[in-house]
Amino acid sequence: MEDKSRVVVLPAEPSKSFWMDDKTVSPEYLEQMSSYLVQLALNNSPETFEHNMTQLLKYADPEKRGDIELMLLKQGRQMKSSNSSTSFIPQSVEVLPRSMKVAVSGNVRQFIGNVLTSTTQKCWTLQFRYAGTRLWVQSMHETNCKKPFENSSKKEA
Repeated sequence: MEDKSRVVVLPAEPSKSFWMDDKTVSPEYLEQMSSYLVQLALNNSPETFEHNMTQLLKYADPEKRGDIELMLLKQGRQMKSSNSSTSFIPQSVEVLPRSMKVAVSGNVRQFIGNVLTSTTQKCWTLQFRYAGTRLWVQSMHETNCKKPFENSSKKEA
């Protein structure tokens, strides 16, 4: 008989409990982490950007960190040059647990100074890798809201 242990984790501000074992993590953990990381990427101002980027990069897969950092730096430069800020209001999260992919959709509100200049529906897809007890984000990018997993070979149930 194989001894299998599972750790139940409760986030600081729990909306759901989740678990991880030696091989995988629960869909709820992927959902919670994706929501957190997208918030760090999209709730930003010129003043908060550096801090949020540093926090997000702590979760970046060491092999993919450079790509994620370049994407974030480009976003930060655009934000600083236009003195704009963004806030993200999540609406839905879809998880493909076997492939460790998550799509987060919601509205991004952009401000220039204190003036709301646009509200746009955006979708972000995140790809994760689980190694031991560590969940790493390998990629995160804006995607088509109607087909967020378009590049997936097979839709998971």
